Amino acid sequence: PMLAIAVRVLLTQQEAASTHHLEVRIMSPDGLEIANATGDVGAVAAEILATQPVGDLLGFGAILNFQGLIFPQYGRYHVAILWDGNQMREPMTLKVSPLPPQTPFAIEA
Repeated sequence: PMLAIAVRVLLTQQEAASTHHLEVRIMSPDGLEIANATGDVGAVAAEILATQPVGDLLGFGAILNFQGLIFPQYGRYHVAILWDGNQMREPMTLKVSPLPPQTPFAIEA
């Protein structure tokens, strides 16, 4: 299985002038971390910031792909996104449920 998470952060020019740390944690229903991704976002160069209109926000985007992710049990998993160690919002919930029973069908010739 694969899970892709898209993250977009809007930064003031002052925030964009500094390096930041992004972390995404996926937690199982019993609170155990089953996956995470981390990375640093470099500062925007002063020459680029100088070309931006005063007060404009700069966007940072990332797509995080979790390949081979295994959900060991049914239930509600939580996805927490942290920026510089601070949780950005309430964790997102991902519900893993058993598949409904399949109704057999016959193909007639």
